[in-house]
Amino acid sequence: MKIKKIIGILTGMVVSVSVMGTIVGCNLERFTAPQYSRSKMNQLNKYLDYSFLGDMDQQKIMDSLYAGYVSGLEDPSTVYLNEEEYAAEKIFEKGQYIGTGIFFTWGISGNEIIVTQVLENSPAEKAGIKVGDKIIQIDEIGVRMANQVGLYEKLAYTGSQKVTYVIQDNSGKESRTVELVSEVIHIPGLKTEILEGNRGYIEMKTITPDTSEELAEALKSFKEKQVKDVILDVRYLTSRNLEEIVEICDLFIEDQLLFKVQDKTGNFKEYKGNAGISYDGKVVLLVNEGTSGTVEAMVSTLKEVKKMPVVGSITSGNGVVTQCIDLKDKTGVRVTTGIIYSISEVSLKGKGIAPDIAIKNTVESAVELMTSGEISLKNDAQLMKALEQF
Repeated sequence: MKIKKIIGILTGMVVSVSVMGTIVGCNLERFTAPQYSRSKMNQLNKYLDYSFLGDMDQQKIMDSLYAGYVSGLEDPSTVYLNEEEYAAEKIFEKGQYIGTGIFFTWGISGNEIIVTQVLENSPAEKAGIKVGDKIIQIDEIGVRMANQVGLYEKLAYTGSQKVTYVIQDNSGKESRTVELVSEVIHIPGLKTEILEGNRGYIEMKTITPDTSEELAEALKSFKEKQVKDVILDVRYLTSRNLEEIVEICDLFIEDQLLFKVQDKTGNFKEYKGNAGISYDGKVVLLVNEGTSGTVEAMVSTLKEVKKMPVVGSITSGNGVVTQCIDLKDKTGVRVTTGIIYSISEVSLKGKGIAPDIAIKNTVESAVELMTSGEISLKNDAQLMKALEQF
């Protein structure tokens, strides 16, 4: 059996400090001169328009202005979303994905990108791209570490234009050129499997409005098959859906406090279970530094309330609540509105959740991933350690 490790697509964005014209939609008139100066903006525009060697893309300049304004808050979860990013955000909230369906990691040489997963029914799958294939060029950009920003922009592109990939098979002997156009793709919420020793394995790939129901069905199926030991793998899982996290916790915990959220005024809102389905089998949680967002609320709750053993590496420490606001021009802004606290009143922002059993994956697993695009069960040290807990 092979356990695929998803290395999420890293979206690169270069934020320019160049600005042009009048600021639209921001009430900056109240700011004093040291903070904002229209004359300085006009000066910048004048000098750039006269001296800059390249073309000036006004839309990119304005988007960079808004993005730079929001980035001044120095909060990685609060970001301006341009038209393309806002459309992708709304799709993500529905538990879907927009793109070509390629997930990847860098190859050992730094001169190739290794495909680690190809989503089912995606443009990449339809084009015959497989796990382990190597990407050596995207449009006119050769795959080199020095070209990371441009490559990430191409890989994360969600617009309607074709992007040309030069693909080699894993042997590196045969190459071909394919043109891909991004599509909206449904991502299966779960992957389930029965491992050796009659132990259940559930990999949570995304959080959708239906994930709790899918998880309940998976647990029911395991129970019917006399599978009592289950590994719940939430490595590389991130979410901003707080309501569905409550529903997932409800599958394991009776009616009681799950976690709290502190708002801007310092007030706390308590989230409690609703006495839903209580799964009584033994469950071990698998986490790592990619376990992030509201998923960390679930991990802290299941660890502290249900006393589930947690195996892996420390989580990201980004346990916050965000709200996506429509700016009415097809753009938006995602704003941090709350900090999640565990039932023991520990903030989940800035400090990740430490596993009960800390273990990192081995060099062998990294090499295997960077050469074949997958990690086999025997080389997945975290999963093997989780299996030892039964």
